[in-house]
Amino acid sequence: MALVCGAITAIVIPPLGGFDEPVHFLRAWQVSDGRVVPRSGHDTRGRPDLFAQVPASLPGEMRAVMRDGVFNPGHAARAYDHLGDAAPHGPPRWERFEGAGAYSPVPYLPAAIAIRIGRMLRLSTLAMVELARLAQAAAYAAIVGLAVRRIKARRLVLAVFALAPVALIQVGTVSADPVTTALTLLVIAEASSLLTLPSEAISTTRLLEVGLALVALGLAKPPYLLVGAFLLVPLWHHRGRVAAALGGALVAATGAALLWNQWAQRHYVPQNGLVPKRAHSFFAFHNVVPHDQMRFVRSHPWSFVRAIGRTLAHYPGNLVHDAFAQSPSWRPPGAMVVCVVALIAYALLVSPEPFPGGRTMRLLGLGVAIALFLSLMLLAYIGWNAVTAPRIDAFQGRYLLPVFAVLAVVATPTLTTRIGTGERAALAVLAGSGFLTLWVVVGMAGFSYF
Repeated sequence: MALVCGAITAIVIPPLGGFDEPVHFLRAWQVSDGRVVPRSGHDTRGRPDLFAQVPASLPGEMRAVMRDGVFNPGHAARAYDHLGDAAPHGPPRWERFEGAGAYSPVPYLPAAIAIRIGRMLRLSTLAMVELARLAQAAAYAAIVGLAVRRIKARRLVLAVFALAPVALIQVGTVSADPVTTALTLLVIAEASSLLTLPSEAISTTRLLEVGLALVALGLAKPPYLLVGAFLLVPLWHHRGRVAAALGGALVAATGAALLWNQWAQRHYVPQNGLVPKRAHSFFAFHNVVPHDQMRFVRSHPWSFVRAIGRTLAHYPGNLVHDAFAQSPSWRPPGAMVVCVVALIAYALLVSPEPFPGGRTMRLLGLGVAIALFLSLMLLAYIGWNAVTAPRIDAFQGRYLLPVFAVLAVVATPTLTTRIGTGERAALAVLAGSGFLTLWVVVGMAGFSYF
C-alpha cells in the first residue's frame, strides 16, 4: 500500500510542488554526482550560501516545469508537456540551495540513484523528477514494510502512521522527510522486536540491521535519533554481546549525528528574507542569527518555554491538523484529520497488547516524545525565527508525525476492549488508510488539475 499510494501521490502532486522540493532536488542532483557536502560561497549580493554544480540549462528547465504546474492551479497537467524535453545540458554552473544544503546525503540516496540513472539515459528534467519521486516511494515502502514486519505489538498502529496522508504526501515529493520518517518507525519497531526475542535468537545480521538503521537515522535528521533511546531497554534486558552491539551502534550513530551537525552548524545559512518582513506580526525569516538566538535560549530558558506556549496558543489547530494531513498547496479538510485520528484510535483498540518493556518503556516513550517535541521547537526557534522572538512562526506540523507515533505506539498503556481483532480488523485498518489516500488524491487532483 505504501508503494502504490506513494507512487500515486508522486504523479498527482505537481512536479517540484512539494515542500521546498526544488532545493531538495538540487541536493539530490549533487549527491548523484558523488558530492557529500555542498560548496560554500556567496551569492551575487555577497551573502553566504551553499551551492550545487549543475548543467546550465537545469535551473531554467525547473522553472518552466514549476511555471506550468505549481503556479498554474487547475491546469497543472501542462507541466507534463515537458516530459519529452531535452536532457539538461550546457556547461556546469553553481546554483544556490540554502534550504537543503545542511542535510547529509543519506536521505537523498534513493532519489540520487534514480537521478543518476536518468542522467545516463539522457532523460528530461521532468522525467528525472518523477523518477526520483518513485525511487523515494520504493525506498519508503521497503523500510516501513520492514518495520511492520519487525514489530509485534501495535503493528496496525504503526501501519496507520506509515500510511497517514501527511506521510504519503511527503513520499510523493523529493525531500529528506520520507526516508527520515521511515527510519524513525523502523528503529521503534526494532526495539519492540528485540524485546520479544531470546538473546540466542538475535543474530549478528539483525544487530547489523539495527546499527545501520540507527546510523542512517542519525545522518538523516539528528533530532529523530532520540527514538534510539528505546534500544536501551533491550540493551539492559539482554546484556552480553547484544548489549555490546547495541551500545556500539548507539555510540556510532550519536557520533555520526554530532559530526554532521557540527559541519551543518558551521555552514548553516540563515533563512533571512524568504518572506516580506511584517514587524510585530510574523517572526520567521528575518533577523535570524542562530548563534545569538542560542545564547538567548541558554540565558533565558523560560522565555523559550513561554514562546512554545504562545506558539501552541496562536496555532492551536494548525499543528495538530498538519501533523496528520499537510499538503504543500491544497489544504486537506479538518474532517480528514478527524478520520485519521479515529483510525489511529481504532487501530489501538484492535491492538490492545502494549509495546513490550512494561511501565519503563511507556515512561521512556513519554519522555522521548516530549524531548523530541522540544528539540524540534528549539531547531525552529534557532534556525529561522528572529532573535528573542516571543513566538515560533513557520513551524510545520508535519514534523510532529513521529512524536504522535511514539505516543500512540510506545507510550499508550494496555487497552481493554471487546472489539474483535485479527484479519478482519487488519483489513478494516488498511481499507481506512486506502480511503484516506483516495481522499487525498481526489482533493489534490481537483485543486491542481480541474
